[in-house]
Amino acid sequence: MKKLISIVCLTWLLSGCLYTKKRAIEKFCTTDSIPYSIVVHDTIVIKAIQVDTFFSAKLDSFIIIKDRLEIRYKKVGEKIFIQGECKSDTIYKTKLVQVKIPIVKPKDKWWVEYYWLPYLILLVLVIRYVIIKKIEKLS
Repeated sequence: MKKLISIVCLTWLLSGCLYTKKRAIEKFCTTDSIPYSIVVHDTIVIKAIQVDTFFSAKLDSFIIIKDRLEIRYKKVGEKIFIQGECKSDTIYKTKLVQVKIPIVKPKDKWWVEYYWLPYLILLVLVIRYVIIKKIEKLS
């Protein structure tokens, strides 16, 4: 009998060593997440585009300018040079990003979870009192 009790006690003692920090957090804490907004500033750079070409024709020279686009048409002898350029541009973009931050918080106490229990007991006592008063009236 002593051997059985010592084996049970030893097993119980050794099984208690398996209680880890992770198991304690799972038992006593809850994991939740808090929504949090982060402002992200982003810059988009559009590089300049330039194309050069030439061909033969009998026309005068001219320049076309429209917003960021500039095209030069130039006649030199029998050859015509066309040069097009789109000027670079920078776009600044601001985004609002929602991020969920995980947190570990302690679990609520049992009386916080069962806040309605005193109201239930009070309701049962009131109903019991009313029923007892009706029985006393009938008797």
